[in-house]
Amino acid sequence: MRIPYQIRIRRWLMAGVVLSILALSFAAWGQRTIIEHPKFKAKVKEVVEGDLLILDYNGQDIEVRLYGIDAPEKIGNQPYWKESKEAAEKYCLGETVEVDITKTNVLKQWIAKVYLPDGKNVSWLMAESGYAWSFNPHYRHEVTIRRLEGLAIRNKRGLWAAAEKPIPPWDWFKQHSRPQKKDGKALKVKKVQNVQKAKPAMKAQPVQKAVEQPLEAPKKAEELNEEKP
Repeated sequence: MRIPYQIRIRRWLMAGVVLSILALSFAAWGQRTIIEHPKFKAKVKEVVEGDLLILDYNGQDIEVRLYGIDAPEKIGNQPYWKESKEAAEKYCLGETVEVDITKTNVLKQWIAKVYLPDGKNVSWLMAESGYAWSFNPHYRHEVTIRRLEGLAIRNKRGLWAAAEKPIPPWDWFKQHSRPQKKDGKALKVKKVQNVQKAKPAMKAQPVQKAVEQPLEAPKKAEELNEEKP
């Protein structure tokens, strides 16, 4: 007996729905597993910036920021961002690393300590090479990274070899995340405070009628005396 065409279409649609649900469940399971087990091993698939890695964890792409550092921004082509990226690639691209997730940032990205197979901390290597800043506002207790950054500054390594003092990524991001003009200058956005909806203008009352009405003549003294009781 041949199955009607409409029934076959319904079965294919149902199969597609089931497969979609299974795929979403697998992705959610992977995310939950990482959250429940913040330490895991993964392979570095891609280096986006000097402090941003894409990891391959059981066939799933995981984006993590390196703990305790901030590298030059790709946005706006900040000086030394490519050199910083290449330094991170030299250290960890293609390596199977140990990942220790510590927290998430304001962008909901995972912040992680990443260790190479020999136990070296990738964040420490980036600070020591002079291609990343220690991110002091959020990691003041990370003394080692600040010490390694100080050594890189004194020895003029990496971006610290520039004649001009480099702009920190957090300041660069503020300057270059605004809308840009054609000449490359950031547009200034004026802040308007206490903005209220304009009230409809009141209609002017006709004045002509009041003028046209005859004025009442003043009463005489005799009339005023008669009105008195």
